[in-house]
Amino acid sequence: MVVDELCGLGPLFFALVTTSSPTPQAMASPSYLPSNASAAAAFEENLWTNGPVSFESFYRAPTNSTSAAPGTLLKLETDASASTYTLAPGTAISRIMFQSETLQGAPIPASAYILWPYQPRTQPDGTYPVVAWAHGTSGIYGNCAPSHIKTLYQHFDAPFPLALQGYVTVAPDYVGLGVDKTHDGKDIVHQYIANPAHANDLFYAVQAAQAAFSQLSSEFVVIGHSQGGGAAWGAAQRQALKPVKGYLGSIALSPVTDILELPPTDNPLIPILGAFMAPGIQTIFPQFEPREIFTDAGWERWQMFSQIGGCNPVAVELLAGIQLLNDDWRNNTYLQQYVQLTLNGGKEIGGPLLVIQGEADPNMNATTTTSAVNKLVQAFPDAQVEYVTLPGITHTPSLFASQRLWLDWIASRFAGVEVKSGYQHSEASSLARPISSYQSDANWIITTATEPYQLA
Repeated sequence: MVVDELCGLGPLFFALVTTSSPTPQAMASPSYLPSNASAAAAFEENLWTNGPVSFESFYRAPTNSTSAAPGTLLKLETDASASTYTLAPGTAISRIMFQSETLQGAPIPASAYILWPYQPRTQPDGTYPVVAWAHGTSGIYGNCAPSHIKTLYQHFDAPFPLALQGYVTVAPDYVGLGVDKTHDGKDIVHQYIANPAHANDLFYAVQAAQAAFSQLSSEFVVIGHSQGGGAAWGAAQRQALKPVKGYLGSIALSPVTDILELPPTDNPLIPILGAFMAPGIQTIFPQFEPREIFTDAGWERWQMFSQIGGCNPVAVELLAGIQLLNDDWRNNTYLQQYVQLTLNGGKEIGGPLLVIQGEADPNMNATTTTSAVNKLVQAFPDAQVEYVTLPGITHTPSLFASQRLWLDWIASRFAGVEVKSGYQHSEASSLARPISSYQSDANWIITTATEPYQLA
């Protein structure tokens, strides 16, 4: 989730820049958009790698995607023109299309990128260790796929550090992002925060990547943040039901657990989460009428948003400044049933799970995450669960503030360090400076250098 990242930026923006080929001509924003939303749409388009996904042949589902088994490699782009992206130096990128599964268990194509280190770590058998990265909310439409965004969306939050630390990073876009139509042209709907479905994407993306590149290890760790934190926790729950050989554990940072337990707040993100869920709910419950949860003004804005297929920047400008949803939107029967199908907490997990939560998180409230952890350990007291809380830390900054912790945890899993059964909780306390001294949120973005002096 990125409202604190997109709305909380200070007046100064520090641009991390690299040279690249010219940006494709951006499509003009519809004239009916408010000017601020139009500017956000232009900003989104400037981050695309090669125009909209509908223009990229890579994202077109092949014929065999209608019948291939989940985990099948459908397409491989071994070298995905690193100059198209704003990558960290010393990294390389591949893209794959693979067969995944929806929440209902139906086979469906999806895309992913693979970020390669310059100096990969190696396992005892000489293979490269794999980390599956689950991204936070980028949007719900095709153009919101991280593999389609020059910065890979969360860049230095996690994908770049993982690769620079020697891990081959496999990152699914999630079903509906990137590949947004079936081979016969039907829309593929993103089932937003459907944790079991996103967990499928993680496991099957790794399986397809391993099929594409024999040098990848059979062992892998999962890590995710926000929506992706929910996906990582969902992966741990999936492992209890459908064990996969080689899975070593999951890390869930600032995770989605039960959206209905998030306390009422003025944070505009929460209604946007509810709105983002609507198309996915309708795939499970066709009788659900999304219009019923929106206000009149909210529905008008939502129609605009859907027509242009906007992502987070447009959502913030178009959907956050009004009362988007009705006061009783959480009471909608179909929404409640969808949440029950997809929530984390109180369900058995397989393998070790590390949960990391910022205590000052305005998006995924710490009390809600703690409740989900407690439900898990009360129902399964022998589960391998470690819960780390970060005083004074908000949503996206949890990735930065705890980076040493989760990198060490990943290294320990590949080193075969045993995780004790049972629950462990700790609070980060050995801070080098007072909490008030630290940068609270990002006030920079990554963009492309257009002149040599910008790199001087």
